[in-house]
Amino acid sequence: MNREAVTGVVLAAGFSSRMGQFKPALPINEKPLLHYPVETLLTVCEKVLVVTGYNREKIKELMRPFPSVTLVYNRDFKTGMFSSVKAGTAAVQTSRFFLTPGDIPFFSQKTCEQLLSRHGSVISPVFNGKKGHPVLLNEAVHQEILSAPGTEILRNILHRHKTVLMDTNDEGILVDIDTQTAYNRLKDQI
Repeated sequence: MNREAVTGVVLAAGFSSRMGQFKPALPINEKPLLHYPVETLLTVCEKVLVVTGYNREKIKELMRPFPSVTLVYNRDFKTGMFSSVKAGTAAVQTSRFFLTPGDIPFFSQKTCEQLLSRHGSVISPVFNGKKGHPVLLNEAVHQEILSAPGTEILRNILHRHKTVLMDTNDEGILVDIDTQTAYNRLKDQI
């Protein structure tokens, strides 16, 4: 059976301002945080795109072990996350694509495979009643993201489409390394 051609988009263009240090490079088990979502998406995706912006040379260096990963530079990264969503989406050439922030590292390959088995415009994993990442988006959402103004918010676009919720026991869909406190708590658990 042929595997569906799907793209993974990882957003890694931000300033990491709430963290106080550059999140994608933070070590977790002696591996940079950004490696985790990229490695997982590479197991299920034909192509993985990492959207860069701030500190793009460092991201390029971090992605050196993954020659098949394509870096997409968001020159408007200072305007916020939606500009990165647009930049990454513009480089997608498959009918469906995963979208996730680079600071949500621990979703599983199994979760991605289960998401791919569902159909809809927006497919979102859910753990204990909370939606997480990655989300799987289709061509209709792709087109709306590209045609939206830069001032749009992704959540507004997603709310205009029917969301298929997929329950999972993968707590990793919710693990967001957004602050120093979250990072320290994670390091203590590992």
